[in-house]
Amino acid sequence: MSSTQWSVLIAGKHVTLNPAIEHLFQRSNIMVDRVEPASQGLNRAQEIHYDLVILELPLEDPGLGNFVKALRGPGSASRTAGLLVTGETSEHEAAALFLGRGINRFVPRDGNGSTWLDAVASLIAVPPRSSLRALVQLETAIRGSRSRMLAQTENLSETGMLIRGDTRHFKPGDTIEFELILPGEETPIRGTAKVVRPTIKEREGIEGFAAQFLTLENGGLAILQAFLRHVGPHASTAGAAPPKV
Repeated sequence: MSSTQWSVLIAGKHVTLNPAIEHLFQRSNIMVDRVEPASQGLNRAQEIHYDLVILELPLEDPGLGNFVKALRGPGSASRTAGLLVTGETSEHEAAALFLGRGINRFVPRDGNGSTWLDAVASLIAVPPRSSLRALVQLETAIRGSRSRMLAQTENLSETGMLIRGDTRHFKPGDTIEFELILPGEETPIRGTAKVVRPTIKEREGIEGFAAQFLTLENGGLAILQAFLRHVGPHASTAGAAPPKV
């Protein structure tokens, strides 16, 4: 897992999720393990640390309460992982018994892409291995359609960010709305940015684009500055300008 920003375990009978999430997992620097049945997934999560566990209902063995108890137990390697439970809408009642008591979120299996993206973004924003990596939700209305995606920053500064992700919907000159989810911060930073250029994969090693901040709402600049100071001068220097425009 050392080369991966985040790790996700999907446990249960149905290990194919909403297309928006499957696309995110394919395009982002996220390691995904899929384990059937859920009992074997629980064993895996107890042995290996995951940042996020997605549990598919219905659950026959070991039962939802026992799964939550074991995952959160003192000997579990994934004790602090986010736990997202999904299933039919009718199964929300069973999951609700443990919401806030081991389960973080319940999302209906047939929930729309935005609901899934919001849930995963809120749970996977944990202290990362690289201090300048964070989740960012992007949205833009161009060329007759509105596009939305969840991506990952590779570099971050007071003036811009380098984003890893699918670039097909984002072209130089486009204005994008974004929601930046910094590790350890409960409130996302919202604002607008301009796409400056695509990355040069041969030099930067990633597919994505550089964006320059246009606006940061409701004290977002102060929050970002405090975050960059917290991660240290080396990290701040690495992102001290809109990455190589």
